[in-house]
Amino acid sequence: MFMKIMYGSLVFIPFAFLARVMGWGDVCIFVFSGIAIIPLAAILSDATEQVSIYTGPKVGGMLNATMGNVPELLIGLFAVLKGPEFYPFVMASMIGSIIGNVMLVMGFAAFVGGLTKKIATCNKNIPRFNFTLLIFALFTFATPAILQQSGVPEHKIANVGLGISICLILVYMANLYFSLNTHKGIFEANVCVLDASFGEIATGSVQRLEEEETENARWSLGKAMAMMIGATVAVAVMSEFLVGSVKSFAEEAGLPMAFIGIVLVPILGNVAEHGAAVIMAWHGKMNISVEIAVGSGTQIALFVSPLLVLVSYLLVAAGVNGEAMDMVFTPFELLSMFGGIAMGAYMLIDGRTHWLEGLMLIVSYIIVGLGFFFI
Repeated sequence: MFMKIMYGSLVFIPFAFLARVMGWGDVCIFVFSGIAIIPLAAILSDATEQVSIYTGPKVGGMLNATMGNVPELLIGLFAVLKGPEFYPFVMASMIGSIIGNVMLVMGFAAFVGGLTKKIATCNKNIPRFNFTLLIFALFTFATPAILQQSGVPEHKIANVGLGISICLILVYMANLYFSLNTHKGIFEANVCVLDASFGEIATGSVQRLEEEETENARWSLGKAMAMMIGATVAVAVMSEFLVGSVKSFAEEAGLPMAFIGIVLVPILGNVAEHGAAVIMAWHGKMNISVEIAVGSGTQIALFVSPLLVLVSYLLVAAGVNGEAMDMVFTPFELLSMFGGIAMGAYMLIDGRTHWLEGLMLIVSYIIVGLGFFFI
């Protein structure tokens, strides 16, 4: 039923094109393209899972990790191409993706899982390692902001941000090798091994891992590749529509750009995987819920965010933009990330949680959203 609803939402793709061609206004373009990204993300996830069946767990794991956050990556990329005016929006959307996964999705997963079981449990190595990576990312994100408050010149802070971005991507690559090769056994749940690293796991993969069943491919390799490429191209088009209309949408709707970046964009790009995480929690499969929610935030922090910073520097070198994107986040953005990581880590560090802890995470996310709404 969930996937049927996702696929049914494809009807918004032609509406987005009509709104663009017929001049219906940026509000319509933003709404239609934003909703259209939701089913496209589901198709991309499904197609990636089918390709992974043919490539095997190691290559499939890296493929899932790479393709898991394509919507956020493409939205951020088109925003970076728009120039320095959109840099705060890009950085807000990255923080929004992290806290959205850690607070909202993990909160709903714990709340729903706690309704079916008095105490919802998971392999504590999964949240422990992911939250360690997120704490590392938080430390690096806070460094440029602290240097700025200390009076360090802007050009030196920019150089620090560039160095941090390179280091984060190197750690992300090491993380993939760690989880897929040298230490994959520590993430085992029962007798199955999580083979999708720290990216989002498609629904089909979730069911295969938890039920320990051998899944046969529903699509041929050619069809799966075509669907994956086609969905990526369609997401790119819808992302360009969305970014191109976001400023006018914000003005006409009376919404701050920070609120759109922190709340709306991350939700639109991740509804399919977020729904899968909650469904898995409802069925008592907390290992996969935690991996989807917290793992996705980890990938945004260690890979997508620094990659966008590096792209901004390449655009400056190519003469496209006159200024690169630094990594100086606002105090409230850092506070929100710290709060989400701290609460999530403490909640799951022992591999046990319940509905009240999930509710507190959800309410905390709402408070953060209200804060960004009134900034």
